Amino acid sequence: MEIYNILFNRLLSETAKQQASELHLSVGSLPVIRKDGRLLKLEGEKIIEQELLANVTNSFLEEEEQKILTEKRELTVVKILGGHFRFKINIYYQKNLLAVSFRLIPEAVRNLKSIDLPRIIGNFAELTSGLVVIAGPYGGGKTTTIGAMLEISTNGCISVF
Repeated sequence: MEIYNILFNRLLSETAKQQASELHLSVGSLPVIRKDGRLLKLEGEKIIEQELLANVTNSFLEEEEQKILTEKRELTVVKILGGHFRFKINIYYQKNLLAVSFRLIPEAVRNLKSIDLPRIIGNFAELTSGLVVIAGPYGGGKTTTIGAMLEISTNGCISVF
């Protein structure tokens, strides 16, 4: 196994072990995780180098995805990495250097109570007509909210666009 894969798997495992929601890798910086909404540097790790990050990225991208990244300088994919961790991955160039953000997708769908939403939000899942818009910033919990609402829906009338 290549050294970059050993490092990468260790970083993914550390992200999951610390129950962090994200791992950020950018050239010239220490790896950073997002835990409880705060960005934390992984002080015991080495500074990320361009070649290492390119090797890591190329290890999980398909050839067609690599072409898109080269052309558009940005790509978002969902992959299962480290054996069983599912991530939404955003790969992009920042100051002409590669950067990658890995957002851990939880295995279990959370319920409304566990994400601290008022019970009345669950009533929207029972509507039989109308439009409910779930909006917010990136990482603000839109998908988690919709997943929780789908879990309690009993009428089968929900369409997600």
